[in-house]
Amino acid sequence: MRKFTLLIALVATLGFVDAVHAQLDATFNITSISSRNPQIGGEFAISENFGIGLDVGIPVGRYDITVNDSETSFKRSGILASFHAKYYFNPDQATTGFYLAGYSRFRNITYADRQIDGTSSPTDDLKNNRLTFGLALGAKYLISDKFVIDAMAGGGFAAVKDNDLLDVFDDLGFFESLESIDLYVRVGIGYRILD
Repeated sequence: MRKFTLLIALVATLGFVDAVHAQLDATFNITSISSRNPQIGGEFAISENFGIGLDVGIPVGRYDITVNDSETSFKRSGILASFHAKYYFNPDQATTGFYLAGYSRFRNITYADRQIDGTSSPTDDLKNNRLTFGLALGAKYLISDKFVIDAMAGGGFAAVKDNDLLDVFDDLGFFESLESIDLYVRVGIGYRILD
């Protein structure tokens, strides 16, 4: 919890680093709810056409997977972060409109307290470390005076992929081959704090 509080404070204070450009959009990634990894973020205008952003989140709840008709569940902990640099094509306002983004995503998750079909099955903690790079297309618009909506989708590759879960489940077949591919969909809603 201390790490998450520190990350929230860091993201919140980054907007005060450069008063010259003083535009900060704080967002909540609503697509992160589906994977139970709530993420908050911020994007800073470097110029009218260029912005940089950071999203941070933590996994909550248990991770469930069914393999060979057996339900396996793990308690999750760790951190997720994504960095994106966006170039806006012909913005009406600074960092608003269609854009091309380069991104990098990092995750470090620990899986512990394994249960199989509801029964405790002790095992060593499993790690999932991943670093990906990719490109995405998106659009960000003000939907009222200060509220923003930001949607992007893209893909890339995993430069680092250390996933102990693949060692535990030997019958993942097709899904194991997808470990090198990164698909990224993000829909954020937020507020323009500084303008």
